Amino acid sequence: MSVDKMPVFENFPAEKEQNKLVLWIKNSIYTIASIRINFLLSLLNSGFSEIPADDVAPGAAGNWRWRHDGTDLVLQLNVAGTWTDTAIKLLADGTVMLGDVDGTDFTKIEADGTVVFNGKAKVWNDIQFSLSTAKVPAVNAPSWDNFGANTNKFTFSVNDLVDLEANEVFHSYWEGSDIHSHVHFYSNGVDGTDRTVKFQLDIGITNPGAAYSEITVSHQFTIPANTPDKTHFAADIAILDGTAIEQAADITVRFTRIVEDSGTAPTSDPFVSMIGLHIEEDTVGSREEEIK
Repeated sequence: MSVDKMPVFENFPAEKEQNKLVLWIKNSIYTIASIRINFLLSLLNSGFSEIPADDVAPGAAGNWRWRHDGTDLVLQLNVAGTWTDTAIKLLADGTVMLGDVDGTDFTKIEADGTVVFNGKAKVWNDIQFSLSTAKVPAVNAPSWDNFGANTNKFTFSVNDLVDLEANEVFHSYWEGSDIHSHVHFYSNGVDGTDRTVKFQLDIGITNPGAAYSEITVSHQFTIPANTPDKTHFAADIAILDGTAIEQAADITVRFTRIVEDSGTAPTSDPFVSMIGLHIEEDTVGSREEEIK
């Protein structure tokens, strides 16, 4: 509802004498009060509540106000005389929205306090599988070789393999989204021509209550000519279909170096540090222990 402003300089009826008392009431009380009341009506009226800085007039650039859109509250900023919606919106159900609040890219804090990411607000994380703790087979085992002055890593010849420690899909995982598998490896020595290596994952991601199954994925990588010794490569292997994957799924992984499809293998076997699975996250965790 809009409230009309008061006339600031309203004259009293002409037939009445404008004596000194009436003039004093008009100039010292009514005029001053009407100016102040109209100022307040400029700030709070017709579904808006404006918040100017000290000594700044209502409607000035840089002022803030809350706008009631019939259901929710939207924070607006006056930009060069135009009231513009900002990235903050309060919903009637108690949800707080931050970001592109009228679009698809925003973070919201739901009424129960749960933080949810939407669109571009989603973030990436990495489920890591260190190779240093892997189970090594009796045959086709990688070599535990010197890497730095006081450190070691596995080097992998063709057909060398390890079974990695089990892991779990994070409770923050955006269920149903694809998972990006990758490997961290290092060159070993310097070759004057391009060299190729190929790695394979046998991987099973099994939801609670589901039967185990696995897939095999692989990818070939090029180590460019004259790459410096012990150069780090973080290289994608394959994108895994996440359509049916849920948070808390068990992950089983075997890592193998296999023969390259083309090109020439490096003179010295590469060092391999870890396998990773990049996942998208749409919450900080799950609302319940076993339910997203």
